[in-house]
Amino acid sequence: MHPDVKVVYLPPSITALIQPMDQGVIATFKAYYLWQTFAQAVRSTESGRTLRDFWNGFNILNATRNIAAAWKDVTQQCMKGVWKKVMKTHVDTFKSFNKDSAVDIIVRNKILVLGNQLKLDIDEEDIHELVGIEAEELSNEDLIELEEERRKEAEAVEEEVIAEAPKTFTTKKLAEAFDAISSGVRMLEEMDVNYERFTKTDRQIQDALACYWEIYNEKNNK
Repeated sequence: MHPDVKVVYLPPSITALIQPMDQGVIATFKAYYLWQTFAQAVRSTESGRTLRDFWNGFNILNATRNIAAAWKDVTQQCMKGVWKKVMKTHVDTFKSFNKDSAVDIIVRNKILVLGNQLKLDIDEEDIHELVGIEAEELSNEDLIELEEERRKEAEAVEEEVIAEAPKTFTTKKLAEAFDAISSGVRMLEEMDVNYERFTKTDRQIQDALACYWEIYNEKNNK
């Protein structure tokens, strides 16, 4: 390691207490993402679409673009200020960042206003609960359970693939296919006034079916 670099391992289960991204970055980012999405919904309804139409048309590409836009809105002040708890001696010169007030401003002045425009039954508490959700750390038991579920799902899919009957030709099915194609060709003949065009098409179809007729004849002669 470089002499100017010191690695400090953080104790487990203290994510929400000292890890930088949990000091406001994630909550601020999620608030900006929600604001972006609500703003798009408002523009959509103003153009004559319903809110349901907007959500039905919302896809992964829309979400990815909103993620990119929301991340750009997270300020440098926010990114620097969140290190205060773990690097107190180095961030004294940083302009203070209050995650609660920052999120409050986004919620109250942007998200809630747009939510009211969309006639959604939400209040500040609902929005804070949404953007403030913290992912729980998975225990070893949780990870083992998830892996077991994944293994069972993989085995189930494999069994389904094995259970599917392998593709094979039968004289009965081949005869049915030939009859169906012949029926379609006759329909074309009845509609087409251009005899030369029809005969050329019919010849091309028969040439394409030659390999299947060979299979039919081989099976029929056994």
